[in-house]
Amino acid sequence: MAATNGHTEDAVDFSNQDLIRQLEASAGWRAKKAVEHPEEPRHARSAELLARAAEDVTDLSDEDSRVSQIRRLFNSDDEVAIAAYDAPAILTIADHGFVDPDATTDQLLDKLAEMAANASATSFGVQLPPKRPR
Repeated sequence: MAATNGHTEDAVDFSNQDLIRQLEASAGWRAKKAVEHPEEPRHARSAELLARAAEDVTDLSDEDSRVSQIRRLFNSDDEVAIAAYDAPAILTIADHGFVDPDATTDQLLDKLAEMAANASATSFGVQLPPKRPR
């Protein structure tokens, strides 16, 4: 893996558009579930909040600190940290608005940024050699 601009060639170039696509895909999935299960209003509510979150992220600056935190994770070559973040983040996005009807985009972005920071910190800790007994 050759380095270019501080990133390896295999590093993912994460952008706001990637997050928007995740939010839109999850909103679409929730909308489909709302049609399949009309007796469960949380699907429709979640679909609405996810669509709103996608619109909110569209309006964000590329320099938003929360999206930047996620971008730093994906632009690293730390596969352990990316894996530690990715699956839980997908579930967090999918659950947005389902359990908490008052969920906001800011809360979601704060949570995703925290998850990205924790994944990086955890991976860093895993990579450290064990302390030698003194």
